[in-house]
Amino acid sequence: MRKGFLLPTLAAIAMFALTVSLGNWQMDRAAYKAGLQAELDAAERAEPLRLGAHPAGAYAAGNRLIAVGRFLPGRTVLIDNRTHNGISGVHVVTALRVEDPGTAQPGALVAVLRGWIARDPTDRSRVPAVVTPAGVVEVEGWIEPELAKALELGTTTGAGPVWQNFDHDRFERLLGEAVLPFVLRQNALRGTPDDGLVRAWPVPGNGVAKHHGYAFQWYALAALVAGLWGWFLVKGSRRGGSNGSEVGVAR
Repeated sequence: MRKGFLLPTLAAIAMFALTVSLGNWQMDRAAYKAGLQAELDAAERAEPLRLGAHPAGAYAAGNRLIAVGRFLPGRTVLIDNRTHNGISGVHVVTALRVEDPGTAQPGALVAVLRGWIARDPTDRSRVPAVVTPAGVVEVEGWIEPELAKALELGTTTGAGPVWQNFDHDRFERLLGEAVLPFVLRQNALRGTPDDGLVRAWPVPGNGVAKHHGYAFQWYALAALVAGLWGWFLVKGSRRGGSNGSEVGVAR
């Protein structure tokens, strides 16, 4: 390889490898979300599990679950910086104590992601007023091993009701009791008036087409890099051959 081709060739190889890897990453994300959507669709077709009526191993991520119990007053945390339709708000997580006759887990505590509520746009220090249903309620929702986390600068250690991210261990310390190792993302609430919270949860499969589009862009860029690289080599080779012929004639 000619000396003048070495640096452009290395740059082209690096760019080609980068764009292909980014395209592959987008395809992997699309496959992951499609898999989540398939699991969700299968769970929707299946009968929901009842908390306490099955072995602990049956409560897998994505399963529908029904929990009967009472929300604990004063045991609510608000997960900050969550948006809905471009409006800033919080996610509401409240502890539910199981009160289901015949359950194998009487008195168990589960963290319920109840929904979203807007924050005061004029006063960020004002905590949204959340209505907590009284009495025995029936919550139906989806099992999630953990909640998605937003970027958090530093570690939040305050004892206030507004948290940057939900932390299971911290929630247990707040309650002073063990909490089941998952979050129940509420979809329906029975046995009480509506609590006014928004439960328009995102659908996992919605981003598949977007990831495919991004992957196509990265692969197209990789093809462009390869084409330009090939054109540069061919043109450089022809120029070098032409110069050599001219020198030969001069001699």
